[in-house]
Amino acid sequence: PEGLVIAESKAARSLLGLSRGTTVLRLYDPLTQRDDWSVECPSGTYLSLMEDDYLAALEPDGQLILLDLQTGRRQTMQGVTEEDLKSKSELRVLSDHDNLYLIVNQRTRSRSYYYYGGNMGSVSVNGQMFAWNRHTGKFLWKEKLLGKQLLLMHFTHSPLLVFSTRNYQRAVNIGYYATTTLALDKYTGQTKVDLSAP
Repeated sequence: PEGLVIAESKAARSLLGLSRGTTVLRLYDPLTQRDDWSVECPSGTYLSLMEDDYLAALEPDGQLILLDLQTGRRQTMQGVTEEDLKSKSELRVLSDHDNLYLIVNQRTRSRSYYYYGGNMGSVSVNGQMFAWNRHTGKFLWKEKLLGKQLLLMHFTHSPLLVFSTRNYQRAVNIGYYATTTLALDKYTGQTKVDLSAP
């Protein structure tokens, strides 16, 4: 409500003629025509708009920052390395009232699973999932999850992360679909439910 949040790319020239780009985020007040705050990030930083006027910025070296868009205050989240981001094909950031979650999906050659949930929204998870306390910045857990669909229904209020997938199975001459349900504790990453049934 105070102004416009602007993201712009800038190239900085060095003595050798090489350029190292940066991304500048700033809150511009059109009434005073001045910036209330300005934050600089390395080029290639992944930006994701969050609820409650926050922005998550994942830098190429794995540094994750939660930025308050009203004040410009940065909160650093530790726990991701360049190695974690090497084979990424997709990044997603989700949050609830207490935690911040980063999904680093990996490239896959085939998709041997799918999820059909009618009108229930979901997000694919095929790689590493990280969790932090969004208030303190404390790293909570990291889990490798392959071929999962994270259900978004009641995501904000549920104490669990619920995943559901369907795989096609063959037994002799009979084919059937097996539904797998996995539930992880949001605060510890511990498995609370892991069931599969035809």
